[in-house]
Amino acid sequence: MAKAEQGIKLLEEAIEDYNEAIKLEPQDMNVYYNRGVAKGVIGIKKIEMGKVEEGKKLIKESLKDFDKEIYMNPEDANIYFERGGVKSELGKQEIKQGRVEEGISWLEAAISDCDKAISIKPEDANMYFNRGSVKITIGIQKIAKGKIDEGIKWLEESIIDYDKVISINPEYAEAYYYRGVLKDALGDKSGAIEDLSEAGKLGYTEAYEKIKEIKQDD
Repeated sequence: MAKAEQGIKLLEEAIEDYNEAIKLEPQDMNVYYNRGVAKGVIGIKKIEMGKVEEGKKLIKESLKDFDKEIYMNPEDANIYFERGGVKSELGKQEIKQGRVEEGISWLEAAISDCDKAISIKPEDANMYFNRGSVKITIGIQKIAKGKIDEGIKWLEESIIDYDKVISINPEYAEAYYYRGVLKDALGDKSGAIEDLSEAGKLGYTEAYEKIKEIKQDD
């Protein structure tokens, strides 16, 4: 906890510097981007520490900084990527607090940001990976609400994103892992084991535990 609080303190000091920089150069869009990232990181850390409302407030403030940056620099994929990340985190927190539909709305907004980032930077594997991860969360929530077919469709779309990640970067271990987990959930046991084995070979060792679970369930 002390380490987390120390990290927050450093970021808060950075935000104070960014505030001063904006006063001096209000048209310097990089400062808004950096301040938005800092606020988003603090917000996520606050939530992890149990200070949920405080964290959500900071995340929403970070979105305003990203919005301003996008207004001035609409073709920077990284801004959409970061904004999508904080929207995704906000969506997950809404779901945890029982506001599922509101949470899904934030997750869908995060996907829209990922879509835009991908349209600008189509060969960045991380963009597809993040979009795939958000789709998993939506799919799980849809299934939990009894919308089975809709949920499965989201999971299948997530697999397509992981396919793209791997086509761009064949050594992206996490993509093999999550694609394997999804294949298992959708009934493709052999495909799941193949992907998980590859993830393990690439250093994602918890994949081997998942393989054991799959084999035990057979």
